[in-house]
Amino acid sequence: MILVELVPRLLETLITESQQITEQYPAITGINIPDVLRIPVRSYDGASALLQHNINAIPHIRTVDRDIAGHLDILIPLVDQGLKSVLIVTGDHDETGIHREISTLDLIAAIKSSLPVLQVFAGLDPYRNSLKNELLYCKQKLDAGAEGFFTQPFFDLKYAEVYLDQLTDCPIFLGVSPVTTEKSQTYWINQNNACFPPSFTLDLQGNCRLADKMIQLSQSYGQNIYLMPIKVDPLTYLEGIWQNSTAITV
Repeated sequence: MILVELVPRLLETLITESQQITEQYPAITGINIPDVLRIPVRSYDGASALLQHNINAIPHIRTVDRDIAGHLDILIPLVDQGLKSVLIVTGDHDETGIHREISTLDLIAAIKSSLPVLQVFAGLDPYRNSLKNELLYCKQKLDAGAEGFFTQPFFDLKYAEVYLDQLTDCPIFLGVSPVTTEKSQTYWINQNNACFPPSFTLDLQGNCRLADKMIQLSQSYGQNIYLMPIKVDPLTYLEGIWQNSTAITV
């Protein structure tokens, strides 16, 4: 399965881009929607709009934003609309300092108890902990009821393969995102502790080749991918991947 992540800066743009992408690239089966506080359109609003246009949507839900009852109040109407999957992330605290200390594990368990039909995915951050500790946290999330994981973007195929080797019994969506400037690369390194291989190049063509190789890798493990064109035009990025892809058959 291949998903594309789109930041919902404007609802109309989100709908238009999602329609273009899913019509032009049938191999893409859904749109992953992050929840960005500085943007007025929240992930669940974007998901609702896409579901009304019969487009599969996977919203991010930030645990810090509200209590468990508040999260369920948002998700229940979306499930009634046809929502099939959701991604639970902790989320950064906003500048007001208003947040709820809700455990990700507790929220996952509550959603699975109240909405068993909903697929609940959790985040996997390969740069947050040691491999041992991150895998332990993954096990706790699976025990709480998570079906699988969406990873932070990988820029190194060998590093991605380490996690694929360790997590063979649940669905994994490998993240891959184009990084085309030194400023962006520095951000990923300094803010997220990301690691880049010496062979990584900042040109878009090189990033498209990496995405194709990451798709091949995920397919070889029977796993999934989500493409994150955060700083580049989504259609340009997808065209660059599809033009010379050896992995995409649909």
